[in-house]
Amino acid sequence: MKDFVNVVTQDLSDPTKFHVAAGTSLGLFQPPKKHNPQPPFRRIGNGMTGKHATAYPLLETMLTFSKPESWFFTYLLKYYKEYTGESDISKESFSKADLNSISKAFALLHKRGLVKRVKRQVYMINPNAIITDNWKDHNNKWQSLP
Repeated sequence: MKDFVNVVTQDLSDPTKFHVAAGTSLGLFQPPKKHNPQPPFRRIGNGMTGKHATAYPLLETMLTFSKPESWFFTYLLKYYKEYTGESDISKESFSKADLNSISKAFALLHKRGLVKRVKRQVYMINPNAIITDNWKDHNNKWQSLP
């Protein structure tokens, strides 16, 4: 077994100075990042019950959407932020008729347990319908919303 050779020492009176033994070459490297591969798509609920929760049956629900629900949910998906689980549609300019449709569509989607309002024109999609890496945080927030 090779003996340990101390090649770097630190001057304890000055923590910014290091001394390297003569003839020693040093290299710095960044520790490797944890590889957490992510698919190029979102995971969606299929209605099955697991260890932590029951997934929302999103595809089956989407097949039964009315026209206003489908139109509104398209906007929610367009502005969906995966890191917050929210959709902020305030960047869009809607006519008065569109705002009326949004209100009706929200009521229907809320009744289905798919969408909740966070604040004016900011909505949260059920975290059991669109499952992200931050599922636990999103689920806690979802539970706290009325």
